[in-house]
Amino acid sequence: VPFWTRLEASPAASAHPHGTIKRAAQPGTMPGRDFYAILGVPRNANEAMLKKAYKKKALQFHPDRNNNSEEASAKFQELGEAYEVLTDPQKRAVYDQFGEEGLRGVPADPDGPSPGGGGGGGMPFPGGSFPGGGNVRFQFSSAGGGPGFGGRSPMDIFRSVFADEDLSSLFGNGGMGGLGGMAGMGGMGGMGGMGGMGGMGMSGAGAAAAPVSAPAPLNHTLNLSLEELYAGATKRVRISRRIMQPNGQAATTSVEKSVPIAPGTKSGTRIVYPGEGDHRPPAPPADVVFTVRERPHPTLRRDGDDVITTLSVTLAEALSGVRRAGIRGLDGREHVVERDYVTPTTEIRIRGHGMPKPKQPGQRGDLVVRFDVEFPATLNDPERRRTVLQALR
Repeated sequence: VPFWTRLEASPAASAHPHGTIKRAAQPGTMPGRDFYAILGVPRNANEAMLKKAYKKKALQFHPDRNNNSEEASAKFQELGEAYEVLTDPQKRAVYDQFGEEGLRGVPADPDGPSPGGGGGGGMPFPGGSFPGGGNVRFQFSSAGGGPGFGGRSPMDIFRSVFADEDLSSLFGNGGMGGLGGMAGMGGMGGMGGMGGMGGMGMSGAGAAAAPVSAPAPLNHTLNLSLEELYAGATKRVRISRRIMQPNGQAATTSVEKSVPIAPGTKSGTRIVYPGEGDHRPPAPPADVVFTVRERPHPTLRRDGDDVITTLSVTLAEALSGVRRAGIRGLDGREHVVERDYVTPTTEIRIRGHGMPKPKQPGQRGDLVVRFDVEFPATLNDPERRRTVLQALR
């Protein structure tokens, strides 16, 4: 038999200093707000169902996603109070028996006396204890943005529920801000009959929104040939950006960008378009960043401002002399190289035929010719071996 039902049957109940304890309110006739309806869950909802329902509605009515509207802020406050009560076994048991007024320390009978409990906010239960043990007092709030049933603010409840989740896709990289939109909803005045509990002015008290950092940029890679990096180019790239709408939905738009590539641009260069990426208020718009990458060339290789080409020569050519025509650089001109002999470390520089120098207009690096000497796999013939040795002396 419930504790309060036994008290009703007891002759001593009417003499209790808090007045006669009435029988628990029946579902559907409970005074005050219906916390189950606020969360949209059945009365037998377990903790997982409560958490799922709270998450969905808290994201929908979060002040930062509703331009800090008073209506959304009030709904956000209600959701926090409902979740706080229904996920606490003791508070939920009291609420299921006596409704919201039971949590506030006010009897369910409208004719019952006003609570006169001492200054902690809320009324101690008859006999000074909650069924099951413990001296229980419940704190509660008005319609403002302060603590709810249990002393936690709506934002504290929100943060604890979403503690292990990344909300950057909805609130920007900085996460959600503070309860900035609820700061101006007024403080709690003194609660009559609550043992002299003073007003709890909440305006501006810790309600300043946390600074919101810029979100991660939208990164794109531009793969360019060595010829394009030499001459310069304009690349047309179509990108998609997502913009969060006031209704909480993201709209995707497609934009074509013309990205100029200056002559001599190096691999790894970043070209930034500030504020032209995804936008999720209150965070600022993201940047769009294009990173230049050089595609491999079949015969040439870049080394800073120089362009390297490598010629393969036989050992006989290396020893007796090399003459090669048709050496072509990036400017399309053909060159002739000639040496009496070459070694694997020989280099021939053709000045001014390398890559343009972006910081030195009109200047270019060099076209550098290197040699790869092919040695014979075997020298089994004694005569050939003697010939090679003589040539090397």
